[in-house]
Amino acid sequence: MRVVWGSWLLVAGLLVPGRVWGQVVQATPVAGTVTLLPPAASVPLAGPFTLAFRLRGAPLASHSEFPDIEGFHKATVVQTTTTRLLPGGQRSTELTVTQRYFPYTEGDYAVPAFALTVNGQTLRSPAGRVHVGAAPAAPDASAATPSTTPPGVASGSLDQLLGPPKPQYFYEPPDAGALALEADHDRVFVGQGVRVNLYFYLKPADQAVLNFYDFNNQLTELLRQLRQPTTWEVPAADPSVLPDTVRGSGGEVRLRFRLATRTYYPLTQAPLQFPALQLTLTKFKLLKKPQPGDTERLAMYKTYTAPALRVAVRPLPPPGAAVVGEYALHEGISGMRFRTGEAFTYT
Repeated sequence: MRVVWGSWLLVAGLLVPGRVWGQVVQATPVAGTVTLLPPAASVPLAGPFTLAFRLRGAPLASHSEFPDIEGFHKATVVQTTTTRLLPGGQRSTELTVTQRYFPYTEGDYAVPAFALTVNGQTLRSPAGRVHVGAAPAAPDASAATPSTTPPGVASGSLDQLLGPPKPQYFYEPPDAGALALEADHDRVFVGQGVRVNLYFYLKPADQAVLNFYDFNNQLTELLRQLRQPTTWEVPAADPSVLPDTVRGSGGEVRLRFRLATRTYYPLTQAPLQFPALQLTLTKFKLLKKPQPGDTERLAMYKTYTAPALRVAVRPLPPPGAAVVGEYALHEGISGMRFRTGEAFTYT
């Protein structure tokens, strides 16, 4: 889906519809002339989204902070100075200040309205939206000239000016991510329920470099692979947005995302056979020696696999056999008299 920014005029302290971004704001010579540059309507996952202003005719004395954008990591501020020679030997200098934002995952995001004060002048920007997508498709001419960009690495607009990120300057940090398919019983009788959970485990620090990728489509395929034709299947609630905190065998703290839960009641003696499952996440490589203005991370994709799972199914004991074990049944109700529409609890 293509998201297009509206057209607005940004002036010092005023917002006038029906004109384009980037209109020059006339000001006193001391404060200089300030222009708020139009942002991009869409960026690739690995490329930065930027907000920037341009100052002419005066040195930069001060400027306020750029806003935070939900779904983006607010990175470094880059300053670029450009000097032009004018007729008569004069020089024109302009300063561009750029705030870089790196998206965590693909999707459509809201950019809030904000005010930016530069050398005492106030620029106001209305709210907008930006689309974060996959790496842009290469042009047809690339067939004649093979691309040197590895698969899964995107190239943004600044990359076209400064060159694409060089993978050899990045390293892949280790992570403890793991996809697991777990059942509460390894053997059940015909008609006995077995609860199966699909979990994704990771360490708290891994959240800085791992993000779910195209989760809804991947989950649909995972649920299809979890179906068992010889059972009565009862789905549980939707996947948990917030993880649980669990401890491993060595006592280390891990986060556990519940991706899917199903309870199966076998109708025959056929065992339950679950295939190996795979989930692809976005993982970011980090810059070995970060410098101001550099791309701090490089997006890639990593696939995690849960081993296959088998649950054996045993036949029911023959009729008349001795009862195994002891159990007690207790029933309770929250009241004995109710009005129409009144709720009660039965346990």
